[in-house]
Amino acid sequence: MGFLILEWIFIFLLWLVRHFKISFSDVTNFMNGLPVGFWTLFSAVITATVAMLTLVVTQVVNLQSQERQAENQNEMLAKQLDHQKEMAQIQHFIAKRTEAVLEFQKSLEEARGILEYFHGETADFERRRILKVQYEHPEATPKSKEDMIEFFFASDVENMLACALEQILPVEPKITALNNSLNLLVVYLEENEQAELSAIVKEIEYAAHFLIGNLKYLEEKKDPADPSVSNYVHIGEPSIIYMHGIRTKLTRVREILRNYLHFIK
Repeated sequence: MGFLILEWIFIFLLWLVRHFKISFSDVTNFMNGLPVGFWTLFSAVITATVAMLTLVVTQVVNLQSQERQAENQNEMLAKQLDHQKEMAQIQHFIAKRTEAVLEFQKSLEEARGILEYFHGETADFERRRILKVQYEHPEATPKSKEDMIEFFFASDVENMLACALEQILPVEPKITALNNSLNLLVVYLEENEQAELSAIVKEIEYAAHFLIGNLKYLEEKKDPADPSVSNYVHIGEPSIIYMHGIRTKLTRVREILRNYLHFIK
């Protein structure tokens, strides 16, 4: 920048010489007539001017550099904020999905557990005990339905049916919770997964309603000679077929839920 100024000063002096027809002697006399220290002052002014211009240019360059740096920092910050927002949304999505999966899994195991208990030996033994079941070969082990003497007193039948209903009725609120949890979970599922989860829920619901409906019918009928009474000790078909279907579907359903809990999807 400083050299450029000096170049323009030199060009200006040449222009003066050409246009004003100043002789060399005139220039010499003019130069000699200048005050002592003029050129020193003139040189100092030029130097100061060049230094000032250099400082100004440096400041402008620095300012532009700072502006570009600020713009880059703002762009990086905006990208970081967008990334953080995206990650927060993903984490929120995963948290809500995990919550829905765990709630469905809990409701499923609770509802299924009540059905399993009803078909298990402990509950069956309790019903047989209350019904006071007699066997043709009481010494035989294990006891079987084919060996039963199907003669029951009305009071025993009434007590057994009440006991059976007490064992199975807790499944009803569990099924309600199961359906509610499924409704919340389906938004996260693939279509085929939704179908598989819906199938096991319907099977649990049907098995429970089958048992409860028939038990209530027998309770209202109050007929100790009804052959259906014996279906609720050494419990057999069709109830055990429903349970087999539920157990078969359960393996695949647990696999689906496990995949979502491990964040594979």
